[in-house]
Amino acid sequence: MRPQGKMNGMSMAGEGHDGAEGRWREVLDFERTWWQAGASKDAAIRERLGMSPTRYYQVLNRAIDLQASLEYDPMLVRRLRRLRDRRRRIRFPDRTERPGAGGAALWRAEEGTVGRRDRERG
Repeated sequence: MRPQGKMNGMSMAGEGHDGAEGRWREVLDFERTWWQAGASKDAAIRERLGMSPTRYYQVLNRAIDLQASLEYDPMLVRRLRRLRDRRRRIRFPDRTERPGAGGAALWRAEEGTVGRRDRERG
């Protein structure tokens, strides 16, 4: 069970497990303006934020789920959520066709162990 006031490892105040106060704001600010730097995004991430691109995307994905970040920059956060949702639908098309099916139905279909209820649902 997740402690109260935390969401995906970041508190609503913006503090992560590593104590990086306000890190989500810094990541959102970077995401809004990185293309102006003239360097590759990976290089700009390392230079301006001092973290690996993998860690950056982890923090970014957590940040766009925070209500505080939606209040901080609503247009950017909504755009990033739309892009993430679009990528997920493309990557996992079967999971979006049956709401509530989750990964288990997809796994059973791939393994050939689809049950009677799954076949009846279509």
